[in-house]
Amino acid sequence: MPVANSPESLALTDEERRTIKNWVDDGALRGVPPPPGAAKTKAEKIAAGRRLFTSICAACHQPTGLGRPNVFPPLAGSDYLNANKDRAIQTVIFGRQGEVVVNGQKFNNSMPSFPLTDGDIANVLTFVYNSFGNSGLEVTPEEVNALRAHPPAPSKTPVPKNAFE
Repeated sequence: MPVANSPESLALTDEERRTIKNWVDDGALRGVPPPPGAAKTKAEKIAAGRRLFTSICAACHQPTGLGRPNVFPPLAGSDYLNANKDRAIQTVIFGRQGEVVVNGQKFNNSMPSFPLTDGDIANVLTFVYNSFGNSGLEVTPEEVNALRAHPPAPSKTPVPKNAFE
């Protein structure tokens, strides 16, 4: 789902918006259990994460991970990302709104929560951590699942679920 008011979001028809809203309302927030052939090795997670990154994250953070200056923060060599894996996981689970400082630059925008499974989030973050000059960490579905019960502090208010209505 593209970020609200982005060119990609503005291109959606009302019918497409209703379809996405109904999909989320019907339980897509947690997605579906991973298929039996789900990524298991780090290399498989990186490959699966690359596909997700390309289709979801690259619209804002760019295919290079460099983001958009003064609009969307970079993931490439990101001090913010590499400093706290739990915070990165929570950002993808719950979204993020408000000011953030990445590599010494301030950004003040919104990142929505996405209806991704624990495995999807683990894969995309494993890809990001192993790309763009980042730390090489691996994220597991178990880590993602454990953090679903821990929303970020109130100062990091998640984007409302109805932000795309």
